[in-house]
Amino acid sequence: MTPEDRIHALGIWQGPIEIVPIAGGITNRNYLVRDRAVRRVVRLGEDIPVHHISRQNELAASQAAHAAGLSPAVIHHAPGVLVLDYIESKALLPDDLRRSEMLERVIPLVRACHHDIAREFRGAAAIFWVFHVIRDYIANLEAANSPYRQLFPDLLAKAERLEAAGGPFEIAFGHNDMLEVTNPTRYRGRKPGFPRASTTHCSIAISSISSRSWNRLSDVSRRSKTSA
Repeated sequence: MTPEDRIHALGIWQGPIEIVPIAGGITNRNYLVRDRAVRRVVRLGEDIPVHHISRQNELAASQAAHAAGLSPAVIHHAPGVLVLDYIESKALLPDDLRRSEMLERVIPLVRACHHDIAREFRGAAAIFWVFHVIRDYIANLEAANSPYRQLFPDLLAKAERLEAAGGPFEIAFGHNDMLEVTNPTRYRGRKPGFPRASTTHCSIAISSISSRSWNRLSDVSRRSKTSA
């Protein structure tokens, strides 16, 4: 079944629909869907255990973020499918965020993400622990007989030193996917917001390290597969 077939089969549309792919998304595919009454955003993506991606957690985070007033409403969900309300907006670019007047609006949004979403979150809460992610990626690469195994002891030692030196840590709810390709912040009139909060977890305050760690280890993994 094609992505378009899956979208047509959801059974939530009024009349014929128009499906337009949305650029971006690394672990999922996104579409803007218009029927005769409304426009919705459809996200298609499965669980990816090796990257600690759980779509059930994404659903719970999206529902909590909407309850906190930070993200669009969840209209429909099914295994591998998340349908969100569509809100006309534009993605904020780096130059936008360098403007002090915009930054003054975005900072409260991030603060609300840290505190307000946690109050609305229901069910078991996952935690995005950077150093665990690093250890788990390295264990998976070792199991795959990576030719870069000689690098791992030094990388693990550095991660352990950072973990020991960095604590005690403050646990907060975080977006944890603030990559430019995912368009994490959008501007709707006078109010910034997240187009989706579906990758959020509880995390430590320095969780941005994880993006760099993931990029580095992913690069190593890709080269490993190419060399095999």
